[in-house]
Amino acid sequence: MTLVLLVQIVWARIELLTKRFIRRRFLLRWQPVLIGTIAGDNIEIPDLRPDELTEFLLLWVRLHKTVYGNAGERLNHMLAKLGLEPEVLKGIQKGSLDTRLVCMTVAGYFGSREALPELKEALKDASSVVSITAAYALIRIDVDLAAKEVIPLIIQRRDWTVDRTAILLQESDQKIVDAFIASVEQAEQQGKPYLTRLMRILDVLQVSKPLPFVRHILEYSDNVELVSTALKLVRSPNDLDLVRKRANDPNWSIQVQAATVLGRLGSTEDVSLLVSLLSSKEWWVRYRSAKSLLQLPFLTVQDVEALRFSMDDNYAIDILSQTLAEQAAR
Repeated sequence: MTLVLLVQIVWARIELLTKRFIRRRFLLRWQPVLIGTIAGDNIEIPDLRPDELTEFLLLWVRLHKTVYGNAGERLNHMLAKLGLEPEVLKGIQKGSLDTRLVCMTVAGYFGSREALPELKEALKDASSVVSITAAYALIRIDVDLAAKEVIPLIIQRRDWTVDRTAILLQESDQKIVDAFIASVEQAEQQGKPYLTRLMRILDVLQVSKPLPFVRHILEYSDNVELVSTALKLVRSPNDLDLVRKRANDPNWSIQVQAATVLGRLGSTEDVSLLVSLLSSKEWWVRYRSAKSLLQLPFLTVQDVEALRFSMDDNYAIDILSQTLAEQAAR
């Protein structure tokens, strides 16, 4: 048994070294060709062996992610010259999971309209990895089709995580983002139960423009989770009147978010409001209010220290001492 185990270990080591040797030989042969292609050099393209296909596509994708404009077009021209589009389509249809993912990514960067039927089918795949990879590819190939196919899936597919979906939208055309914002507005008007999740995606996406439905929620909604999420999306000082009202909300989590907004967008008239929140019974409300005071651009550290010395509430003094110490440590 010891001898058998020794043989297995040696064999596994030989296999590992062989794979490393093959990969090193592949990179030595193809990496200069691909880099030269990106640079626009007149390089003779060697024949691609069948056993090199997957490694080549992986390297091609890795380089494509780092380039833009003409460099990307040169890589696409090289793929076309090698006649690999049929192989990519075959990989999407019949390949292993890894092969399908690589080939879908290649099809997206290549802009292969021939792959659209397979990608639309892959959007329905039970695997979230497969479906969202197909969505990435579809967005790169046809923005209008993607807006029609992908936006409804963002709503339907709960297995698409908030962060992953936000990244998908960040890397897409502005037309897709606008279509998504329109769908969130519609969900708010219709009171859909999935509205909070869509708003969290917008929060991670860091949409910079004011969103009218946010004001509507702050003015009329009594749903704690919805209001807290809406406060994270406030981008305009014009909405501060509603934020100030929410700063006195009975729910402490809403107060925390309101204090955070005042730290980003507040004016001199909000200092007294934030100071009053320093006496809250909830630690998070006190802490966030103190951090917001230090964040206001028109208040210096010395101003906040002066505020601390002028107070007689122990809660307020303690939390300001803590945040000032944190500031000094940074």
